[in-house]
Amino acid sequence: MGTLLRFYDPARGLRVGVRISNIIHDVTDRYPTVSGWLRSSVGRAQAAIHDLETVALGAKLSYLASVVDAPAIPNLASLTSPIDVQDVWSAGITYTNKRAAYEQEAKVGGEAYRVAFGSHRPPLMCRAQAGQVAYPHGQVGIRKDAANSIAEPELAVLLNPALEIVGYTIAIGMVARDIAAENPLYLSQATLYNQSLSLGPGFVLQKLHALPVVNIRMTVARDRQTVFEGEFDTSGVQRDLNTIVDYLGRCRAYPDGVVLLLGSGIILPGDFSVRVGDTIRVTADGIGSLSNQVMLV
Repeated sequence: MGTLLRFYDPARGLRVGVRISNIIHDVTDRYPTVSGWLRSSVGRAQAAIHDLETVALGAKLSYLASVVDAPAIPNLASLTSPIDVQDVWSAGITYTNKRAAYEQEAKVGGEAYRVAFGSHRPPLMCRAQAGQVAYPHGQVGIRKDAANSIAEPELAVLLNPALEIVGYTIAIGMVARDIAAENPLYLSQATLYNQSLSLGPGFVLQKLHALPVVNIRMTVARDRQTVFEGEFDTSGVQRDLNTIVDYLGRCRAYPDGVVLLLGSGIILPGDFSVRVGDTIRVTADGIGSLSNQVMLV
């Protein structure tokens, strides 16, 4: 399977590529935007994936993935966010093991989380606009008005305008935990701010009808020492993927496609907080790794 991504070449500008093994094939001449390819995939998702991979294998321009998927070096190509204009939405209350944590952390409104866990309608919220998404190997942020912030690794799926799932990747979502705990009405402020989300390295191309079982691991390093490590797999998602997608598309259109985050199964200790300068690294079998350093915003 190929991986759809975007990268910046100082000599050519923003490019669209497909990674196959350790080679990134430049498909920009045929598919100059991710949104354009997503629109072309409507009603023919598997065929569109095949066409994209075929174009990639015949591309005249290619790059070593080990060079591009690395911290940026002047005059060399480097990864950017894998989306161009797509909004990123998030499904909440998805992992059963997080129920007690949500209820215990909430200073006000814990009942809202209890009701949401038992509801057929999934909680959905806009998580980021495309321009707010951090690059792989770039920086994610913690709010300057938050006292306790955490990073949550998640699986993200890519949907075309018909809400057909055509790929998946990993995400790092930053959360101002103390702001979210103060009141559920503050959740958007706790999660939707500059540099609060990272996606990448790219979307594994696959038409999905059900959630894939993916093992996801996260480490947080501080001063070259690991201060947190944990893992989970997506089998812990309590909600049906197709139901979440159905609600995502109710009364709303996504003409350029959309990205959907599916929550995190990692529980961080209540007294743990990421700090400026920490390095967060998330890896997932079959997808790759995503690494970001923490900054203050």
